[in-house]
Amino acid sequence: MFNKQKRKPWLVAMCAILMLSILLTACGGSNKEAASEESQSSNSKESTQGGENDPYKEHMDISLAMWDIGKAFEHPEKDELLQYIQKKFNITIKPVQVSWSDYLDKTKVWATSGELPDIFTSDFTDDVSLYNTWAKQGIIRALPDDMSAYPNLKEYLDKSDVKTMTLDGKYYTFPRYTYLDADGWGADRALLVRKDWMEKLGLQLPNSYDEFKTMLKALVDNDPDGNGKKDTNGLEFDNPSYLLYALSSDFPQATNSAWLKQDDKWIPYYQSQKYVDVMKKARDLYTSGLLNKDFALQKSNDARTNFAQGKAGVLSLSVYVGHLQQLETLWNQYNPGQKFTDAVGFLPIWSGDEGERYHFTTTTFWSESSFSANVSDAKMDRILQLYNYLMSDEGKTLLKSGMEGKDYTGSGDNITITREKDANGQYAPLSYPSLGVLTTLAAWYQDLNMMDNEVNQITFGKDNLKLALESKKWIDANTVGIPTNFDIQGLVKMYTVPDLKPNDDLVRVILDKGDVSDVWAKILKEYDAKGLSEAIEQVNQDAEARGIK
Repeated sequence: MFNKQKRKPWLVAMCAILMLSILLTACGGSNKEAASEESQSSNSKESTQGGENDPYKEHMDISLAMWDIGKAFEHPEKDELLQYIQKKFNITIKPVQVSWSDYLDKTKVWATSGELPDIFTSDFTDDVSLYNTWAKQGIIRALPDDMSAYPNLKEYLDKSDVKTMTLDGKYYTFPRYTYLDADGWGADRALLVRKDWMEKLGLQLPNSYDEFKTMLKALVDNDPDGNGKKDTNGLEFDNPSYLLYALSSDFPQATNSAWLKQDDKWIPYYQSQKYVDVMKKARDLYTSGLLNKDFALQKSNDARTNFAQGKAGVLSLSVYVGHLQQLETLWNQYNPGQKFTDAVGFLPIWSGDEGERYHFTTTTFWSESSFSANVSDAKMDRILQLYNYLMSDEGKTLLKSGMEGKDYTGSGDNITITREKDANGQYAPLSYPSLGVLTTLAAWYQDLNMMDNEVNQITFGKDNLKLALESKKWIDANTVGIPTNFDIQGLVKMYTVPDLKPNDDLVRVILDKGDVSDVWAKILKEYDAKGLSEAIEQVNQDAEARGIK
């Protein structure tokens, strides 16, 4: 799918950031209790390690297929943190290399040949039918029915949106969370603007779509970079989902691909007349010369590069601190001596006809860890104990701050970084290659990167963190989450119609010269021919049977 293919490259970059980052503080009262229990359990294990009652007495090799694990585990003998983890659980992790481009194909080949690694990364949210098939065929194994031995995992699995991944009451995968709740995604879609250009042209913050369009026109026509040429674009975006965010005030469900109830019937967002109206505005922006005329030909990250190069006034992206840091890195390549946060700011979204401003929401996860059916109960327990530790306060501090006594001192909110500083006075990054895998094995932990603490200031830069947090504060105070029924979102995955590509077809509509309503009606007929109408009927029948309203 267009959107998913485009978003994975920045997640690759995010892995690099996560190597330098992840967690510091606790996740809430219940987590603290769970962590306390885990800590007590850990202490007990240490006191009996090697003894008759040591639950980790038997050494185990655990094969693990994760993105780019080969390089991360190239020299395990030199990786003190990896050695600590492996000794703690008496395991040896055997890396199985996969990349972002081949992991799906390799996984399917292994499944066919019965050679799945013990743990492999999966993306079943995009292919629920494959998940169902592999679970029913016994290719992947279920998690234990009783997860009370793994309190940190159990707490996450009890969340309602995560339960959409159960089959007959069982989990056949462990979803890897990005944020702990759907509203956590609020900063992951946002408009960035050249505030220095706004000041130069005397522009005010837009309070409506019409004012936004007027602002874009000024950025295109009035030579904001002062080079005497009409060579700047108004709005840049990586893919159509980001363009839809810029128009989210009118129809927010198009931004997160939600289904909605219309005339007492669940329908996908692209069947709504409101979506046709949004596409008309998207076409209008294009024909008015306010979008990059070559947007349909752009590769991933081209829009960010154009913005960093001073070729556009507004970028629909995000104010997540990791994205800001990536953009700042690009910015510094093309704007030496000009501070990123002095020139770029957050552009608040305006309200629509209903008087609301919306922030992005979606399920807390989009990828998972899955496990071969060949994994024994004993090995599964060891794997889950490892995951439970990585999601504990102690584990998160290890991943975020490194080795106690070497990289930091203190605990909780009172950690002091003790790593050496480089020639520029910056703290050196943590030097454990395995962190690139371990910090994404159980969860992405993106929520903890949006916390105001010294570790994040060091990792992402003080000014980037300040911009991210101030923007998020405004978003939280002035917007509401996109109205989304996550129960129905989970259900519709069961009836996915292959080969429907609404984001790609949005591009077709924008570039087409025919009437928008007519062009879209023709595309919907193509969808019906592929089975959309039948799928909608099945979803509604199943929703009624399940009591989803």
